[in-house]
Amino acid sequence: MSKDKESKRQTDFNHLQRELSGDEVSHIRRFLPESTTKKMKQKKKREEERRLSLLRAMLMNDPEYAALYYQVQDAIIKAEQIVNEALADIENRIEAAENHLEKLKSKASVLPDGSQAFLSKDGKTAFRENGYPLSQEEILSVQWNENSPAWEDYKQANDDVNTAHQDKIAAEDYRDNVLKPIKQKTNDEENPPTKEELSGFLDALKIDRNFFKNKADHAKTPEIPLKTSAAQESMNDRDKNTLNMTAHFNIARIDTVKPTGDLNAIPKLEG
Repeated sequence: MSKDKESKRQTDFNHLQRELSGDEVSHIRRFLPESTTKKMKQKKKREEERRLSLLRAMLMNDPEYAALYYQVQDAIIKAEQIVNEALADIENRIEAAENHLEKLKSKASVLPDGSQAFLSKDGKTAFRENGYPLSQEEILSVQWNENSPAWEDYKQANDDVNTAHQDKIAAEDYRDNVLKPIKQKTNDEENPPTKEELSGFLDALKIDRNFFKNKADHAKTPEIPLKTSAAQESMNDRDKNTLNMTAHFNIARIDTVKPTGDLNAIPKLEG
């Protein structure tokens, strides 16, 4: 037998073995009985089904689950857009508020030690920029500028800066501790969320542009039920034995010292 024929026979034999094992060698199928080809197709289909992730299987076999899952996906996209737009707006607010505050400070009257001072609108009390009241002696030591901003205006401008920073913290907290874990969980192919979890996600994703304004007045975000390993990873391995996560808005304090909020609580100065 020639070497070419021997080589072709060996090649055909190898292809047949691969075809029987389920590999794609389409040109050899014409040499196989129809029953063999059918069995190979069935075997391949079963293998593909086994390779399907649990998530894909649930989406294929449970229409109710699939509808809820895709609602959550749409809500994630919408929430991401809202958060991004809110953060952009907040950055603009911070810049505008800080510029306004600096403008007021540049017009403030100054104590002999260089500290800025602000007189109340009724002229009866005065304060340093950190909110501490001035003594009668200190008030008399200040050469008050005619255009010096009133204490109430300065305090409001300072509060606006702090509020804007708090809103930024709230938006970032929601993005990192609510939106991100939900997105990770819904993308977990082998450990997908349950219907109960998906319903909880929908509730947590119901936000609008006003959601992050004055967020310091809100207690916490909606509770999000996460029960699986994907949830644990999103919590940075925190409390691995308890797989329910509640994302709280823990608003950090801004480093800027805020003036005293209650003017009535400050003793009136004589004179």
